[in-house]
Amino acid sequence: MPFEVQAVSFGRSLALVTLAAEPTVEHGLRFKRDLRQGFDDVLVAGYANGVIGYIPVRRQIPEGGYEVDWANRFHGRPGAFVADTEDQIHGAVDRAFGLA
Repeated sequence: MPFEVQAVSFGRSLALVTLAAEPTVEHGLRFKRDLRQGFDDVLVAGYANGVIGYIPVRRQIPEGGYEVDWANRFHGRPGAFVADTEDQIHGAVDRAFGLA
């Protein structure tokens, strides 16, 4: 599924990550952890340039529930995202910042 991410840096002071989805707080925490060596601060914004739905992290997928299994159906998808979705998104952001 096409999914837009944007990565903007303001020197070493700030990394801005935008996602076209509703990310969990765990995505934000992972971005901050992964990017802290290159930036003083990391700001993550969801609902940027569209919304493809709720994006769970790998840990949430086996748990199921409304946000993982059902919310995506309201966006025209038949079920949950695959387990490596989290790594695909974070890898795309790393590549956009030139880290991968």
